[in-house]
Amino acid sequence: MTPVLHIENLHVRFATPDGVIEAVRGVDFSVAPGEFVGIVGESGSGKSQMLLAVLGLLARNGTTTGRVRVEGVELSQDNEDALNRVRGARIGTIFQDPMTSLTPHMTIGKQLAEVLEVHHGLTHAEARLRSIAMLERVHIGAAQTRIDQYPHQLSGGMRQRVMVAMALACGPALVVADEPTTALDVTIQAQILALFRDLRRDSQLAMVLITHDFGVVADVCDRVAVMYAGRIVEAAATRDIFRTPRHPYTEGLLAAAPRLDDEVTGPMRTIAGQPPSGYVDVPGCSFAERCPWASDRCRRERPRLLESGGGRSVACHHPLTEVRA
Repeated sequence: MTPVLHIENLHVRFATPDGVIEAVRGVDFSVAPGEFVGIVGESGSGKSQMLLAVLGLLARNGTTTGRVRVEGVELSQDNEDALNRVRGARIGTIFQDPMTSLTPHMTIGKQLAEVLEVHHGLTHAEARLRSIAMLERVHIGAAQTRIDQYPHQLSGGMRQRVMVAMALACGPALVVADEPTTALDVTIQAQILALFRDLRRDSQLAMVLITHDFGVVADVCDRVAVMYAGRIVEAAATRDIFRTPRHPYTEGLLAAAPRLDDEVTGPMRTIAGQPPSGYVDVPGCSFAERCPWASDRCRRERPRLLESGGGRSVACHHPLTEVRA
């Protein structure tokens, strides 16, 4: 089966007055049809830049090397026409803050219709009817009234639902969602996640969900990729990540997340230290200086991301074997 998204040896670099920052360092990554994959990691780990590179939406000082295929078709950052045909049509995007992602001086209906007119060649009347249907699909009540309203007239939850409707309007094979619930209160967040679960159940849509929230990952994702300092350090089925994390960084992230069944007896656990600078190419494991299990080999030799059975990959010389409680 051809992956919806296949990334091979992707590097993302940014030229700055102080030198070159390497935000993504040789990532290999695939998403199958109908699969929901979560990407987790600290801020600055390269999660968002990896997906922005796929979409051809990097800042002007950003460059990429490597290969990106969408449904078997190779994309090039130098071919803007090809990227425009894919964006919106085959890849939908949901950004973190719908208030800044939606155009404030255009009605919701006009923004939805524009996507359909450009990619599907619909007339304005046809696009309007399709837009109303899309608003209803994402459970926005009184869609025929809402379609003529502006973003500021909608609540945060409704604006995020509009972003979901826009991402789905052209029937894409893949949706990329970058922190789609971060700016929402817990009630609205639950509604958006329920909507994602409905989409997974009712279609072969694939999704890449970038998030800091392991609760979101556990709720909707089939598989998880953990990023650190521009590289994927572990990838596995969601259930395996939670039950038996193999990389010390993954274990640290999970331990730092509060749990309802834990008795609070002191400060929350954290991972000591800071990630390495993007200007520096660490010769060994990038996590070595923060890892309690690091050896001389870890500081000298960079571990490769290797299959370890059961659909799991880990980049660690001393992978963990204990099962979490």
